[in-house]
Amino acid sequence: REWPAIEREVIDGFFRFSPTHARAVGDHRFDGVVGHPSKTAIQARAAEIDRQLLAMEAVDGLDRDQATDRRALVAQLQAARFELTELRLPFREPMFYAGQGELDVSFYLKRPYAPLGDRLAALRRHLLGYGGYLEAARDNLGGAPPAKPRDRDRSGGRPDRVPGGRGACRRRRRSGNAQGRRGRRRANAGFCRFPEGEASHGQR
Repeated sequence: REWPAIEREVIDGFFRFSPTHARAVGDHRFDGVVGHPSKTAIQARAAEIDRQLLAMEAVDGLDRDQATDRRALVAQLQAARFELTELRLPFREPMFYAGQGELDVSFYLKRPYAPLGDRLAALRRHLLGYGGYLEAARDNLGGAPPAKPRDRDRSGGRPDRVPGGRGACRRRRRSGNAQGRRGRRRANAGFCRFPEGEASHGQR
């Protein structure tokens, strides 16, 4: 197979699995499309990456620029496969689904690449795809994320088991809250007096 066809196939596969990256580089074929990170789709993507790596390895006769492009694509595919199959980020890391990912709709609003009506129509299609995306994320992560374990004191007991019992703990919290309120009042008072001080300074 010819290198341009393989290169195009690799890039299209990357964009199909992560349409937000297509929009980021200006490929608006994927406007309104939300990636579907189901377990089946992830397995299919890993198999696709394996096929693409083999196809690129088999190409001979590349010029210098093409060889550089191949190295970059191989590195990207290997990193993607590592994240999906070894680190298993879709199944362990909630932030895999957040940040500058498929939930980001800023592309439709920040860039006037098309008439506003077209961009809003794509935005609507994108928002309609949220449901399936979030359901796949929930299934991959095994439901609700576990609660953050509470820190324990050095004695190994519950955090509220401090010398003096719960009463002492509550008194300490009240004392800390009161000190915090006094500090905030002083800061607010200073802030409110600041314009007056500046005005008097200017009149000198």
